[in-house]
Amino acid sequence: MVDLDFAASGHPSFRDVYLGFRSVPYVQNAALGYYKQPFGMDAESSGQELLFMERQPPFAFAPFRQTGMGVNGTGHNERLTYRASFYAFPTDSFGVSAGDGMATSARITGLPYLDEERGRLMHLGVGYGIGDPSDSMVRYAIEPSFFVTDPATDDGSSVPVFVDTGDIPTRLFQLLNFELAGAAGPIRWQAETRFAFVDQIGGPGLAFSGSYFQIGWVLTGERPEYDRRRAIFHRVVPDEEFDFGPSGCGAWELAAGWSVIDLDNRNVAGGKMSAWTFGLNWYMSEYTRFMLNCSPVFLDDATFGRSRASVIATRFQAAF
Repeated sequence: MVDLDFAASGHPSFRDVYLGFRSVPYVQNAALGYYKQPFGMDAESSGQELLFMERQPPFAFAPFRQTGMGVNGTGHNERLTYRASFYAFPTDSFGVSAGDGMATSARITGLPYLDEERGRLMHLGVGYGIGDPSDSMVRYAIEPSFFVTDPATDDGSSVPVFVDTGDIPTRLFQLLNFELAGAAGPIRWQAETRFAFVDQIGGPGLAFSGSYFQIGWVLTGERPEYDRRRAIFHRVVPDEEFDFGPSGCGAWELAAGWSVIDLDNRNVAGGKMSAWTFGLNWYMSEYTRFMLNCSPVFLDDATFGRSRASVIATRFQAAF
């Protein structure tokens, strides 16, 4: 797999570059290279599969793409999934690490309830990560609900970071994630709660947290697909693709969500942010959709106090 991004950094950069091996004895599948590390349901989802335009703010804790090697597979008729990986940390967008820092993470999910005929399921998952960063630093920061990198700006982002711990001298960090999701016909929902524990150099131990809940309802009746091998919700496929005649309108989906992330703890004042997100998704075909998101955002900052903002954004996606 070689996947390039021509927009996110203002210049071509790598997304996934790895060798995948199938039918590996005992572990089923293996990977070696630069890819998404196992931690969280939204982090495993691609930009084509997200309910909203971006992942929710607790995504700030996810290790995401790093250079490493890992294994993955399924069990019990694909009602159980497992992924584990060992990787250099941190690595840049070209998969290069500046030191000998290492980390490992794992994700296990299960479907305790599944009724494929009626499109109903319940998903449970847990993830864990631990690492020693090569630069002895960790930083957690994120924008609210929407971001587009822009090389014309000084900080590389058209939407500023709202919460930010800054660089924290770190011996060791640990990550913990809990997942709960479900579907009932045209309705899907998912929630995650995440924690980051930091063994701070020259200071007290730190704990940060974040949670989100989101729900989507396909008004035209299509059922969101669930990928049992990856344990995520797949894209909505319209029963009738959009055309300019009376026969096809595509699929329409309403979405709503709430999120919170708290980066204030002891001697670190990274801020606390909560946000509502409301969305409308129009799936014109299996590979094209139009998205509209509106997010009231509430910020509690140690320096500037309480404030609020509103983010309204649209996106047109075409996959090919």
